[in-house]
Amino acid sequence: MRKKDQRLVNGFISGDLNVLERCYQDHLPYVIRFIIKNGGSEEEAKDVFQDAMVITHKKLRERDFELTSTLGTYLIGVSKKIWSNRQRKLTREVKMEVTSDLEHPDDDVLEKWDEEERVNLFQKHFLRLSQDCQDLLRLFFEKKSMKQIAEMRNTTEGYVKKRKFKCKSSLLKMVTEDPLFNELKHHEKDGL
Repeated sequence: MRKKDQRLVNGFISGDLNVLERCYQDHLPYVIRFIIKNGGSEEEAKDVFQDAMVITHKKLRERDFELTSTLGTYLIGVSKKIWSNRQRKLTREVKMEVTSDLEHPDDDVLEKWDEEERVNLFQKHFLRLSQDCQDLLRLFFEKKSMKQIAEMRNTTEGYVKKRKFKCKSSLLKMVTEDPLFNELKHHEKDGL
């Protein structure tokens, strides 16, 4: 590791405010662009980057850990991994929530789909929702209560419930109208 990089790492480990501030200035904008491009918000990107800073700090303090890249590259990589894990978790939760809402004679079709196809189908349509719907459903899937969500959004619980229903209905409609959904349903009926 170059001396300059080692100084940054040492400063990061010791909590040097100048080094920490530089990490934010140099790398947070990239993480914000990446997360917005991948369906998130600036606020979510800041949370992810903060988590990445904490994880990186803990990792660098481990005796047997050896940093094989620059500090910035590592921070960005950890941020991307955190975001990817959150998206996978969110997609599973959205899929489970919408699947449970399907009251259709062919409900069992969804259970037989290949997991990856279902995840991709739901994620694709979740990202097509308005940013407002995505944000609302994310809060709901993070187990926030209707009251908490209403307070965070400076509105009433009644409005949140109504909006959640509309967002989930929009998502359900997009999923069930997707040609892949109908194709897989058709294949299932034919026993393929």
